[in-house]
Amino acid sequence: MSSRERSWRRPSPRCPGKRSPTIPSSRRSKPSSTRSRATTAVRSQDPDNTDLYIGTLEDMCIVDGRIYFKNSLDNLKLYSMDLTGKDIRYEGDLAEPYYLTFWNGKMYWSNDDDRGCLYRANYDGSEMAKLTEDAVDSITASDGWIMYNNLADCHLHMMNAETLADHSVLFDGIYDPTISSWGIIGRSSSNGLSLFRSELGSSGGNVLSEREVNSICVAEGYIFFLDEETGRAYMMDIHGESTVQL
Repeated sequence: MSSRERSWRRPSPRCPGKRSPTIPSSRRSKPSSTRSRATTAVRSQDPDNTDLYIGTLEDMCIVDGRIYFKNSLDNLKLYSMDLTGKDIRYEGDLAEPYYLTFWNGKMYWSNDDDRGCLYRANYDGSEMAKLTEDAVDSITASDGWIMYNNLADCHLHMMNAETLADHSVLFDGIYDPTISSWGIIGRSSSNGLSLFRSELGSSGGNVLSEREVNSICVAEGYIFFLDEETGRAYMMDIHGESTVQL
């Protein structure tokens, strides 16, 4: 798994003049949220599985050979364990980190204790730093850039992870963006959460599908997504053509 594409989310706040997404209460922690009383590992070529962790947790991701998760038994604070379920660690006093994204030894998140501003720290929570004065959501990272929606101006922003230089990329909010060589792909905040794509380096973009979508994945020049209303899975090419229901 690529650490740059793993993030934990919360419902997106309203932007002035923008449509706020309607998220069912069963998914308010995260689209496709993982909540489990026992975390199980399954080998790809072995039908047997192994319980890794007996307890209630949310939202797992694997980074540098460790599983990071929010522990519901400890106020959704950040924990980690190795891939065998051992060496469980408490990763500092991070309560309910939203849109948590890992990049190059650092983690980035929207800090609810400080109005949802963008923060950064080491994996163990040390060297914590505030990066923005505005609330943010939909944080993602790629190739040394941190991208996020700024909830003050409702623009998609790009921040250099080293210099922290920041500028607007799109004059529109993009929820849950995926960044790849095929561009920035996500849900448009001003087009009914429809599927949207912008070329890298461009200030504009195109709506690829009029339907409201969720759970976007980009691979090998194809976009996979769910229709929010029906729950059906679709795929299309990167230009929005040849749509197929799966």
